[in-house]
Amino acid sequence: MTTKEEYFAELSDWETEELFLTNRTDLVNEECKHNCIWVSISFDIAKQTTTTDFISFMNRVKANRKQQIQQSSVDINLIYYIWFDDQAGQLRFNFINSNHDKLPFRCKLIFVDSEKEIIDDFLNSNYLEGIPWNELKVVDKVEWENIAAEEEENLKTFTLKVYRQMIYRDE
Repeated sequence: MTTKEEYFAELSDWETEELFLTNRTDLVNEECKHNCIWVSISFDIAKQTTTTDFISFMNRVKANRKQQIQQSSVDINLIYYIWFDDQAGQLRFNFINSNHDKLPFRCKLIFVDSEKEIIDDFLNSNYLEGIPWNELKVVDKVEWENIAAEEEENLKTFTLKVYRQMIYRDE
């Protein structure tokens, strides 16, 4: 069985991953592609892990990203944001440049005051190891097309909890 220490050691590569830096807002898809970090966790490791463990990990990642923007020729601050993707069972966080006036989601957002709320949702999820087969349903092509159309409509009312924070180059 993997220990909490081994789990975070496996995540350590994320701490120094190179940022895609730009001051352009039309490259948001590239920023998301290169700068998003997503982590999964087993139930066993989640039981061993605290919110503080994740905050410590994310603080190391944020410190590295701050160092990268300070050393960059691109004069920009970063928007750091974190959310829990319940369907994927993943904690996700990303860094985009501060010229963006909104986060790149197509749903409604509820901004929370701390990372703790998002991390707690992640660590306490019933879907960390996937959605159980007994909760899934086989659908045919027509049903799938109807579901896809409904999902597009649901995005207008779906609400996602997000925490965001500015990472300042010169602070």
